[in-house]
Amino acid sequence: MAHRIEVGLAQGVRDAPGEKVCRRVASELGIGLEGILSFDVYTVDAEFDEAQLEEVAGAPLSTTCTTPASWPRPPCARFSARSNWTTC
Repeated sequence: MAHRIEVGLAQGVRDAPGEKVCRRVASELGIGLEGILSFDVYTVDAEFDEAQLEEVAGAPLSTTCTTPASWPRPPCARFSARSNWTTC
């Protein structure tokens, strides 16, 4: 079974890659954005239970201070149900 693990920056940590995307969108497309939050997404295709997923998403993929991992729910409380999501 495939598991999706999303790793993003903790609230209050500066998202430099997201800021760079905002600047590029503004300069190349002329669209002003309030902000972008960037995430790394990993797909683990293995039969893992919840404890094993916590191990995989822990130290190898994230840190609890700056880049917490999340699964299976959305990674960040800063997004609401009305937020626009773009998946690459």
